[in-house]
Formats: sequence, C-alpha cells, structure tokens
Amino acid sequence: MKFVPFVLIIINHEEMKFTNRHIISIILLLLIAFSCTKDKDDEPVEDRTFKMELQELEAFIKELEATGLDVETTDLGVYYVMYEEGTGPFPSAGDTCYLEYLAFHPDGTEFDATRDYANDVWEFIYLYQDLPTGLNDGLALMNEGTFMDIIIPSHLAFGSEGTKQVPPYTTVIYRSTMHEIKFIEEQ
Repeated sequence: MKFVPFVLIIINHEEMKFTNRHIISIILLLLIAFSCTKDKDDEPVEDRTFKMELQELEAFIKELEATGLDVETTDLGVYYVMYEEGTGPFPSAGDTCYLEYLAFHPDGTEFDATRDYANDVWEFIYLYQDLPTGLNDGLALMNEGTFMDIIIPSHLAFGSEGTKQVPPYTTVIYRSTMHEIKFIEEQ
C-alpha cells in the first residue's frame, strides 16, 4: 500500500511569494511521501531451507539429465557438466587463470558475469583468492579450453547466510570457460 500525501498550496493571486520556510516545508513533505512508499525490496522474502534447496537441486539435475547431459560429481560433492574438455595441465596454487563465466541460480536468475570485467575475462591467482570451496573444486577440473557448468550446492558456496545476490540455501551455477593458465613456474 502506498501513502501519497496531497499538498494544497493556496497562492495569493496578486503575488506569488515562496519563503524559505515554504520551500523547506514542501521538501520535507516530499521526503516523507517518498520514504513512506513501499519498495519492491521490502516485500517479505520466503525463508529458504536446506530441504527446499535439495529439492530444487534434485529437480535441476534431473532436468539436465533429461536433456541428455552427463552430470558428474566431484569427491567433494560439486556437480558439473563438461561441454568441452580442454588440453594441457590443470591449475595449481599460484597459477594465474583467465576465466570467462556466467553465474546464475537454478531458476536462471543471473547474479554475476565476467562481461563486467575488462576483456570479459576474470584474471585471478588460483587458490589465492577468497572463493567458495565448491568453486575452487570445480576450477581444479579446468585446463585451457575447458567449457563447463560448475553446479555448487550452498554448503560449498554461500551457505545459510547467502549474499546480496544469492539467497540463503541456494545452489549456484558457474557456466565457465578457461581461456588461459599462466603457470607459476613460467611467470
């Protein structure tokens, strides 16, 4: 429900004078009016649970498999779909990686992407960045040229707290391409 105040200003027909007091009063009334309107972000958010996430994740994996994709799982519990295998060695701690990605929720809502970075690629030092455990686990499978989805359950991503862009107990997917790896011994 919106609260919209109506301001009636009676103007003397002979003179149109607004004092500083009038102007301040009008500004205050407008500020009150806008602060009382309900914002979309003020809507109550459904409390998410681990059980809800598991149901969504199971449905998401089944949907992928129903389209003929092969969904694999790491020992840690990260799911992944390998679209294109790369070549060469895999990254080690300290290697500089050049990754392109699109990050989204199972419902398709995007929350991050490298198109916001210079050259549409994220340059980072493998295992020296503060990344979710599940993302590091998936990145370990990527050598140069790899194109894959890394599907990370919340307990290996942003957990029960979530982030501004990721609700609590939400699986996240990183559709990723490893463009290049500069190995630490070559730098």
